[in-house]
Amino acid sequence: MWDSSSVPGTASSAAVAAAGKSARSVGAFLAPPGLAGPRSTAAGPSRGARTASVGTGVSAGGAELGLMPDAALLKSASTVFPVFIDPSFSWTPADGNEMNFDEVQSACPTASHYDTTDTTDYWSLGVGYDGFGDCTPSGGTGPVNGYAYSYYEVKVPSGIWGGYIDSATVTAQEAYAAECDSSADVTLSQTGGINAGTDWDNMPGVISNVVTVDVGPAPSNSCDTDYDKSSGDWTDDGFGVISTIAKAASGDWSNFTFRLWENGNSNDADWMRFGKSPSLQISYTQKPDTPSGLEISTAGAGSDCTSSP
Repeated sequence: MWDSSSVPGTASSAAVAAAGKSARSVGAFLAPPGLAGPRSTAAGPSRGARTASVGTGVSAGGAELGLMPDAALLKSASTVFPVFIDPSFSWTPADGNEMNFDEVQSACPTASHYDTTDTTDYWSLGVGYDGFGDCTPSGGTGPVNGYAYSYYEVKVPSGIWGGYIDSATVTAQEAYAAECDSSADVTLSQTGGINAGTDWDNMPGVISNVVTVDVGPAPSNSCDTDYDKSSGDWTDDGFGVISTIAKAASGDWSNFTFRLWENGNSNDADWMRFGKSPSLQISYTQKPDTPSGLEISTAGAGSDCTSSP
């Protein structure tokens, strides 16, 4: 909380010291010059305003949060009104874990790798143009080159429903790249849902291209002809998805499906593989309930009276 007193930016050091001493006499402090404006508003204190902490208390049942303004600052004859009472808050973290995944390949258009447990050929999921013949079509000759998209479905935690989103990031792990020193643009797109029937011929369409990130270089021990299947050695890449998760919060989504792909890139030197378990990290807060039964109490301030505003 803070009052509307102020100290001019041109004030002498002696005047600032006197104002600080006066503030400390009632247990308050002066707002620091670098963080304050010329006058106090609801957005923040003025330069030299008196500031003090607002106490808090929770009712026995946990249903009510009480705010207790600093009585000494309110009672001081030198306090300049209006006084602004502005409780701070911290963002709440939430995680959305991977639920399902799939890789679809243009060279094998009817092959589905939905939630595959294959740890030999599909220990990770491909993204980009595979010019190394990792796919052999059913009933055909091969191997065959072609494009690969990786799909993921992650859970949206219900705790964010109706909330305000401060940040949201999908973290995907780059597990392999065809060239050790290269990087490439990887696009995260929101899509429709996936299932056991998802393949190249039956893949969900793109709802929106959310973000494109320059990914690379690859893990030093998992590129070119070297493969490292230990996820602890892979590289984390963050994709900002705040706009999409804000929609998820307002629409009470239970999950979020997205595709990783190299949009229009046919360079096999940019071929990559990603892990099967991306994560979704969200920072959010919920709107407080509208206060009811408001009262003002002056108990302890020289008289005992309670009234409704």
